[in-house]
Amino acid sequence: MRARTYIFLLIFIGLLVFSQTLFNNFVGDDDLQIVRNPIIHSIINIPSLFATSTYATGGSSLGLNGIFYRPLMLSVFTILYTLFGPDPMMFHLVQLALFIVDAVFVFLFLRYYMKEEIAFVFSLIFLVHPINSETALYSANMQEVLFFFFGMLALLIVQKKSIVFRDTFLLFLFLLLALFGKESAILFILMTIFYACLFFQKRLKVYLLGSISIIAVYLFFRYVIAHMYYATSSLAPIVNASLPLRLLNMPSVLAYYVYTFVYPKELNTGLFGIITKVTFTDFYVPLLALGAIAFVIYFGYLFVRKFAKHKVKMYLFFTFWFICGMLIHSQLIPLDATDSDRWFYFPIVGLLGLGGIIVQELLEQKPKLKKPALVFFGIIAVLLATRTMIRTHDWQNGAILYFHDAQYAKPNFIFYNSVGSELIKDGQFEKAKPYLLSSVKEHPYSANLNNLAIVYLSEHNVPKTKEYLLESIKHSDNFSVYENYANFLLYYDKPQATEIFIKKALLIFPNNANLWLRLAYANSLQHKENDALFAAKKAYELDANDQTIFVLSQLEKHQQLQLPNRPTQ
Repeated sequence: MRARTYIFLLIFIGLLVFSQTLFNNFVGDDDLQIVRNPIIHSIINIPSLFATSTYATGGSSLGLNGIFYRPLMLSVFTILYTLFGPDPMMFHLVQLALFIVDAVFVFLFLRYYMKEEIAFVFSLIFLVHPINSETALYSANMQEVLFFFFGMLALLIVQKKSIVFRDTFLLFLFLLLALFGKESAILFILMTIFYACLFFQKRLKVYLLGSISIIAVYLFFRYVIAHMYYATSSLAPIVNASLPLRLLNMPSVLAYYVYTFVYPKELNTGLFGIITKVTFTDFYVPLLALGAIAFVIYFGYLFVRKFAKHKVKMYLFFTFWFICGMLIHSQLIPLDATDSDRWFYFPIVGLLGLGGIIVQELLEQKPKLKKPALVFFGIIAVLLATRTMIRTHDWQNGAILYFHDAQYAKPNFIFYNSVGSELIKDGQFEKAKPYLLSSVKEHPYSANLNNLAIVYLSEHNVPKTKEYLLESIKHSDNFSVYENYANFLLYYDKPQATEIFIKKALLIFPNNANLWLRLAYANSLQHKENDALFAAKKAYELDANDQTIFVLSQLEKHQQLQLPNRPTQ
């Protein structure tokens, strides 16, 4: 009965702490992965999600764009969009539910190896810790809660003393679903095998064969079906860094997570800065900190071995959990940011498991410490929950979030562009300009060049607008830039030039309704009625919205199209 009470408390506290997220808007990558991603707008597309990546490409013949293979996340997006449309509340609600259930799974797992009240305390820390908040708040990162959900279901089966065939089948099904959620689920496969090595050696052969099988299935889907190979098309400097340079950054990368775990003040959606030379502050201090952590873990091992030998194997298991989780995010294999708070979502359980075992044995040795420990952890939980509640308000919308995060991110080019983009959406072009100029100066790329072009257009600086749009196209085949440049040509150049550009663009984005619509305008302005009607029909077939319906009806009445009022962006 007490376990049910603790589960109820986790659910109640989770809903209380994260209630603000239900009223937050979509931000960042939510736009290209959900709102403007037509493939997830129909449930009949779910099978095709296993053959593509995650980002919308505006009608590209190559399908979805990106370097991530997340078919399970996209399937959940598709179901939610089919049922509720682009309602951020429902996306946030489902993600929060999964996040809370993940914490419940952590509690159910920990209570096998420590008293329920201690398992509850450390699963509560997992639930309310600010470093995990992004995992609950950012819809575009729903893969974190999904892969963890199925991975923990697998481990809850693994820890059973006796299992039947159905359990084994479900175990590998859950691990496969975890892999389809995120490739980091390989960590749960490692945990499964290591757990068997420690406690159930007779199952080891089955677990090894099953793991190899599901990895083979995953690789078949990823590489043969989806053609999703390892890519380096990222803005993060760490992606293009050499192995020696990444090794130089490893101490500061790993120390960031531990520092943020202990003192979660400067939360961020991603850090991109790298160090390029050995310094005392950036290299030796983090290295000493990691050495101190290793010493504490080893001292804890000696303590457990002396006073609770029956817990040594479990202590080793959580040590292995923590080390594996840290190593996979250490930049040995380059990731798409230097650090990201959500990447501590897996390693933190290993750290909490170690803490739980040590605290339990310490309290058994010193029973008088039980009340002070209860007060201490109560205060810690309240402080962490308060910081998390403050963080949920940062995620109300993109403007608030990126204004906050830009204070702590160095280099700042991505966040400065994000701030500029949000200001443009609000029509504050003058305020956006210095952010975008700083972003372009630091590192020009397609998005900040495109946004700066929009600002120059608002200033009626046509030459600069054209210059930056063309430069943006050189940096990336982003459909938004092609749409913007086509629109620009339509208003500020001859219709013949517009037609030529759009026809070239349609070779890249043959299913882009906006480009076909602009082609209809360009042809109509040249009195090419048949060509204009064909383009309008194509636009309507791809996206039957108010604009395509109006244009098609006008052309079917043999009326020449007139351009709407000249845009400012």
